[in-house]
Amino acid sequence: SQSYAPHPFGMTSNQECRLRGANLLFGAPDSRLRLSAGLGRHWPTGRGVVLGEADGLHLWCNEEDHLRLFARQHGKLNLKSLWTKVQTSLSAIEKAAASSKTGFEWSDRLGYVTTCPSRLGAALRIVVTLKIPLVVGAVNLRDLCKSFDLQVHQESGNAAHGDVWNIISGDPLGVTEVDLISHVMEGCRVLVQLEQRLERGEPIFDVMPGLGADPLPGFPARHCPQHLPDLSNHHTFTAIELRGNSELYAKLRGVRTPGGTGLGLCIKPGMDVQGYPGTTASGLVTGEADCYSVFGELFMPVVA
Repeated sequence: SQSYAPHPFGMTSNQECRLRGANLLFGAPDSRLRLSAGLGRHWPTGRGVVLGEADGLHLWCNEEDHLRLFARQHGKLNLKSLWTKVQTSLSAIEKAAASSKTGFEWSDRLGYVTTCPSRLGAALRIVVTLKIPLVVGAVNLRDLCKSFDLQVHQESGNAAHGDVWNIISGDPLGVTEVDLISHVMEGCRVLVQLEQRLERGEPIFDVMPGLGADPLPGFPARHCPQHLPDLSNHHTFTAIELRGNSELYAKLRGVRTPGGTGLGLCIKPGMDVQGYPGTTASGLVTGEADCYSVFGELFMPVVA
């Protein structure tokens, strides 16, 4: 590196304590799974932590992937600003790598290639920590987060962390960075709004996904995207019919009934819910009677 002096014997004990106290330092792999994967080979040679000049930015080298970049922010969170920091840093790394005729591993089918398959695709993981005790007591938090394509883990530690939860972005394969950021922002917005309503003693069901005026997150109800989602693991009658006749979706996606009902509203149940092999669920809903004629090419085979 041209920016950092060599450290042939690693960091000092004081540096190690400071980084560990700030949760910036990774430890030796201690699980059988990680050790079996070879992540502890020649430990700790060839590993490193690089602290960026920008506050909250740091990089792990050879912890698991060759590089893992972190951007952190405490207090009032601005995910867009954090993502801008990450993009700027990645662009600089890619530019430097290109001068050596190398770069990040990329697959046209899988996206960014990572050591762990769970990070394939956008290779982006977003974690927002929220203290939402009233929401946790009022709703099933895991199911609510799942409706936004989010995961949730309770913050570990002492008893004071019981009401603190990590809201985590979903699987990055097959989605863009913008999609992941948008899902986290929308999910956290709703969770904070629910907590504030409960603090004021107000009802919350009108702002919960699927129970208020807004449709449940997932497949758009008000319009159909240009391309049909991957239905290879869907088992409702609607999904099976569309999977077998791909031209039907393209034909009907822009059509509306005289009352204004579009295809998206009708097929949303079959897009959002995969079902199980042998399921008897239709995956369709009728917005109005005219749906049976306007979308008859889809409705009639499913009904039959």
